[in-house]
Amino acid sequence: MRTASGFTLVELLVVFTITSILASMIAVGISGAKGHSKSMVCVSNLKQLGLASQMYWDDNAQQTFPFSSSRDENGQSYWFGWLGAGLEGKRELDRTSGAIWHYLGGRGVQLCPSFRYQDPSYKPKAMSASYGYGYNLHLTGFNTGISGLQKGGLLMSQVASASSTALFADSAQINDFQRPASPDQPMIEEFYFVSRGSAMYANGHFRHRRRAQTVFCDGHVSPETPENGTTDFRLPDAGVARLRADVLIP
Repeated sequence: MRTASGFTLVELLVVFTITSILASMIAVGISGAKGHSKSMVCVSNLKQLGLASQMYWDDNAQQTFPFSSSRDENGQSYWFGWLGAGLEGKRELDRTSGAIWHYLGGRGVQLCPSFRYQDPSYKPKAMSASYGYGYNLHLTGFNTGISGLQKGGLLMSQVASASSTALFADSAQINDFQRPASPDQPMIEEFYFVSRGSAMYANGHFRHRRRAQTVFCDGHVSPETPENGTTDFRLPDAGVARLRADVLIP
């Protein structure tokens, strides 16, 4: 029988154990809620990119915009803007010259909150984060021999199924060939297109619990899983792999 007021050691241990379990459950719930919130921001970004692209097509006889429209010694104009020449991480960036900037109105949709820009293995291309989403390179005619990198690519009438052809997706690449990255120190970087091709590194970024949010040509967004056996194991925890061919090839 208890002869004095207070808790026994066993009772205290039970209380501490229960408290620890509850705390861990709350932490998991908070983490899941944060992850879901980030994913929803990404979905919103992609929906706006899809809508801007559709407005571009309407104004340009249903022709897709090029991946890159010009290049000289000072830099290169891409679909997302102008990127200056120079060292990686030191290059100037002007998003206002991008093909769909006019339709986005500077809404700040270029960055996905689930891209870990503060990670020590992240290598910036410009002086700051530039764009976390990749354009489906095959919409430029890349896989059909059409010179769409400079002049615009396919007509939307050439896309067999808008609802099953990716337009933009979460993207990244493992770089091991540009300083400060090296073969001994691979780093992750933003990448501006998603594509197929054995000569190319994997460029899908499955950063939402092993899913890559993807907007399709009809405007809907859905998470995609990586193609089996395509994970880039130079940085195995980065989530870089290939998107499936059937969502990329028009």
